[in-house]
Amino acid sequence: MPDFNLISADSHVNEPPAAWERVQKEYGERAPRVVKDPPGVPKGIWLLIDGLPPVGLSHYSKGLVVNKNEGISEVEQEKHFETIRFNENFRYEDYPGGWDPTVRLKDQDVDGIEAEVLFSSAVRQLYSIVDEPFQRAIFRSYNAWLHEFCSHNPKRLIGLATLSILDIEHTVADIQHYARLGFRGVQIPTRIRDSGYYEAKYEPMWAALEDNGMVVSVHTSAKSCAPSSTSAGWRILFSKSTTGSAAPAPSTPRRISTSFPPANISKEMRSFPIKTTGPAYSPPRFTARIIFSGPATIRTA
Repeated sequence: MPDFNLISADSHVNEPPAAWERVQKEYGERAPRVVKDPPGVPKGIWLLIDGLPPVGLSHYSKGLVVNKNEGISEVEQEKHFETIRFNENFRYEDYPGGWDPTVRLKDQDVDGIEAEVLFSSAVRQLYSIVDEPFQRAIFRSYNAWLHEFCSHNPKRLIGLATLSILDIEHTVADIQHYARLGFRGVQIPTRIRDSGYYEAKYEPMWAALEDNGMVVSVHTSAKSCAPSSTSAGWRILFSKSTTGSAAPAPSTPRRISTSFPPANISKEMRSFPIKTTGPAYSPPRFTARIIFSGPATIRTA
């Protein structure tokens, strides 16, 4: 047995209604709101946002009642009807570990977890919003709630601020704001419609992240201005070409954290200048830092 507790590099919160209170004051009915059994969708608790399809909120706690040995999207068939019942009857108060920090810390003790890096759940689906002030207000509302959540024990609850990238000037201001609050990392989308992080317009964002010592995380199911798709988005992020040519190296090292397992990293991604913290998946010339946080739980230094 190891003589240390584990640190989960890919955990999640389940955003409660309180996460949307700030943006609701500004945007009213347009803002995200939690609704029980809204029309047009199966019974259950849903997040309704102006201009977007409803987002189911029980999905993120489903692992408590069904096995998902092949990943979150693969549920054992014999559990299908149990899953339906779970969705219909889900209540936040029955599963407080996703949103109550006191309960979450107790859950960590039970599981032998020393700390968790915490991603958003429903929020990362909202990168498809194209109204920049609206998206930014939603993210800032969630991040403020997350900051309060993590403040109960910042050493064990390590939240990643969700970052809007539709207006880079605002992005830079938000990076500075979240750094002052004490966030140690941010989440950015995996794909950008008709664009990619290789473009010069994103350089102020990278510079601000470097200047503030922020670790960047790229998580699945977070596509900017685009519907959900596959991990092929790496080609859109880091290379102008999908035929194998790599994007130019950035002028300074970059630190990137990803939930993609190494097997899913494309040829173009491996050509991006990186330095792995684990096994040598990339040649030594690479200069940025990447943390693989996919299906495994890892211990960090």
